[in-house]
Amino acid sequence: MELVAGGSKTNKYSWMLHGPEMLCYPSKANKCTVHTKFWEPEEARPFHDETLMEATKAINRLLASAAERRPDPEWELCFIEFQNRPFLAWSKPEGGLTSDDDPAAVAHALGLPYDPSSPSTG
Repeated sequence: MELVAGGSKTNKYSWMLHGPEMLCYPSKANKCTVHTKFWEPEEARPFHDETLMEATKAINRLLASAAERRPDPEWELCFIEFQNRPFLAWSKPEGGLTSDDDPAAVAHALGLPYDPSSPSTG
């Protein structure tokens, strides 16, 4: 799944807990991974040996099985990051614009004039 923000594709998301829903949205923060599948290399290496290859395949099978049983068809299984550790959550990926997007696109969406020479408050 690729979300569109500000007219361009992004692979970086952040998350927000909104009542009972976890929302992942396009962001520069990169704290939410909507794609929940680990890479599976074709051959073992010293840093990713047979043991890790087997573990990766088993984890991917578990994640795929869980994703098939999601409680809501609009939700996606994702990893969010909190205090530098991953956490599995059901998220509702959101598109649209955020304050992290291209200022010209945000200004246009808000109906405001865009002045690239205007000082940034970020």
